[in-house]
Amino acid sequence: MVVPKYLLSILQARLGPDPNLPVLGILAFEAASAMSRLVSLSNFLSGPEILRLRSDTMRSDGVAFLVSTNQSFLLRLACAELVADLDRAASAAARLGFRSRDPFLSRFNRIYADAKEGNFDCIDWIGIEKKAGTRVKKMERRVAATARLHAEMDVLNQLEASERRMKQWMQHSRPTAVQKPDPAVDTLRKKLKEQRQRVRRLVDESLWIETVDKAADLMAKSVLSILARISTVFGHVVPSLPRITANRGRSYSPKAKHSSGPLERSTPISAAVRHSAPLFVHKEVTSKPFEDLSRVLEPPSKTVGGSGMALLYANVIVSAEKLLLAKSANGPSDEEDMNATRDELYMMLPERIRAVTNAKLREYVKREAATAGGVDGAEAERWKRRVESTLKWLGPVAHDTVRWQQERQMDRSSGSARGRGR
Repeated sequence: MVVPKYLLSILQARLGPDPNLPVLGILAFEAASAMSRLVSLSNFLSGPEILRLRSDTMRSDGVAFLVSTNQSFLLRLACAELVADLDRAASAAARLGFRSRDPFLSRFNRIYADAKEGNFDCIDWIGIEKKAGTRVKKMERRVAATARLHAEMDVLNQLEASERRMKQWMQHSRPTAVQKPDPAVDTLRKKLKEQRQRVRRLVDESLWIETVDKAADLMAKSVLSILARISTVFGHVVPSLPRITANRGRSYSPKAKHSSGPLERSTPISAAVRHSAPLFVHKEVTSKPFEDLSRVLEPPSKTVGGSGMALLYANVIVSAEKLLLAKSANGPSDEEDMNATRDELYMMLPERIRAVTNAKLREYVKREAATAGGVDGAEAERWKRRVESTLKWLGPVAHDTVRWQQERQMDRSSGSARGRGR
């Protein structure tokens, strides 16, 4: 994003007399992204979301058929995914606090690594958890304001570009000394003035003028609070996780109103029966529990994810779903769209599946020729119901896979951009 010169002047005015307390400035958007991740993690670890994970998501037909019915494995998988997300937010907090005078911030990368290994002696967990809810609400407000600032800065850039083009046009098109007032110019200048005022107000409300130390401290303490909550929530089913203790070795459990407790609450009978399996608990305790847990996210080579075909198969399923849901219309354009989607779906199929599909199609053509071109309506209806039944549980899995892949791609892109920036 191009930062308007007007905004740079605002930033210079906000720096204050102490140059050793820099503000975020353009880094506000990276900080907002990390804070948004922390807010999502905090909300997910609330009681209702965890209950929904256990009673709905983990026991869904798609998860049971494609992943596993082993509740212990699924909980370890969910825990590993949460920790991976938390690692990304922790890295952002560590980058911001790296040059801070505060040893907690400058050494946060080491502090977080020690906490994941079970070394908590230097961390005041009670003090960190005391204002966890307040920090989440503050991050929500700042993230929302920063998102609005980003949008309004785009509008301001467009208006300033229009102003530059208009000035160039006036200089080259009407070089006469005396020019009549142009209503369009006045309207543009009025809009530009109002937009600058709007951006100025959002700058004060957003992370743009937040000091780097304050933003890093807010994020770092939130990271540790969420780490404690993950250990508390999943500790009973993933015993290898370190047990968070307060000062002098007393057992500690977060008490925030919006947080959940250990995974020991009961689920509805109907949900418990569906795709239920024994909850085998792993009793091993390792020196690096979170590092061992991350291996759960590494799919075996024989799986769809391990072979790198997850996104392809998900797109195939989504395209098949579109074809099934598309209603036959009288207009030729709809028929053309369906044919194009069908061709696209066919070209997306892997080579082996395409060969099987060709064999099935040849068999269908022979059978159709043998029946003088007649179509068995009853058989077609049975196949339609069968496909609808399959896509009812397979479709959501495909959509979730596409969304998950897009989120990971955005993470990789932002990481590459930071690398080039250095």
